[in-house]
Amino acid sequence: MRTLTSEATAAQKTNSYTPYVRVNFRSRSGATTRTYTNSSASTPHLLSVKQVEGRMGGNMTTDKVPFPISAIVRIWDPEADLADVSFIGYRCDIGWGINTTTGDEYSEGEPLFVVQQSETGTTGQVFLDLYCASLWDMCLIIWGAQSVSD
Repeated sequence: MRTLTSEATAAQKTNSYTPYVRVNFRSRSGATTRTYTNSSASTPHLLSVKQVEGRMGGNMTTDKVPFPISAIVRIWDPEADLADVSFIGYRCDIGWGINTTTGDEYSEGEPLFVVQQSETGTTGQVFLDLYCASLWDMCLIIWGAQSVSD
């Protein structure tokens, strides 16, 4: 269950507030961490996030991945700094929140894992799309691939 601080709750009740999104990627070993936010002015930076959640995970379909996924993260990478980086297998924690008077506050959902990535665009307008599956999605993939015999 997600919880909000009193600052975040008060900020949500105002007529004008700034949403905050934070996406943190961590390698399997934990040695590499990359964090992107919607408030970062540096490049590469977070451009969009599509995520579905549910009691037992949530999923959406796309023609880029042959199985259901829980999130698509798009990073704007105009200098192609991430062209040689493989995020496959990285853990992805998505935090949705709000900018408050005391700073950015967010609450993370279930852990996701990058299962596919693709780069699109032209020079100066390069986008990296990261397709993420939840643990529930991964269980469905594994269980669906197994055959049950009596």
